[in-house]
Amino acid sequence: RADVRLREMKLGLERIADLVVKLRTFSRKDEGELKYVSVRESVQSLLTILGHRLRDRIQIETEFGEPDSIECYPSLLNQAVMNLVSNSIDAIEGTGTITIKTGPFEDNYRISVDDTGSGIRPELRERVLEPFFTTKPVGLGTGLGLSITYSIVQRHGGTLELGDAEGGGTSAVITIPINSKERR
Repeated sequence: RADVRLREMKLGLERIADLVVKLRTFSRKDEGELKYVSVRESVQSLLTILGHRLRDRIQIETEFGEPDSIECYPSLLNQAVMNLVSNSIDAIEGTGTITIKTGPFEDNYRISVDDTGSGIRPELRERVLEPFFTTKPVGLGTGLGLSITYSIVQRHGGTLELGDAEGGGTSAVITIPINSKERR
């Protein structure tokens, strides 16, 4: 009995240690500096952080293109992608799938988050980027997630497009110029 508890405690401590490392990767205090970061590591860190919300009900599919790194404001870009994934989790009632694809596309770097959730009605796609606008029930959303994400993407000189995902749900695509000189 004591052996089982010790093993469970050891596993719990290993999970905590892993989460701390991922949190440190995710929350770099360098918003003022452009740095090259691995998008794969950033996405994996945020998935670890959001893991408790995924449980067994949401399947995550990832497709990481090469080259994997991009010059960006790391903690800001992490926050933007985390907001998109978090919205996808909220949009999926019951079971579903979130697909995250990253990689270069022409002169840009793209990060797409597609879900099998309820989707965003076309007439609301522009409004959801406004601060404090939310489609969530009272008390469940601040209406700031997509607005903040949009601001972060603009700071990177990029675009945020919301559309229909294949098979239903929402497709959110961040596109950032690879050449940082194009961002000004």
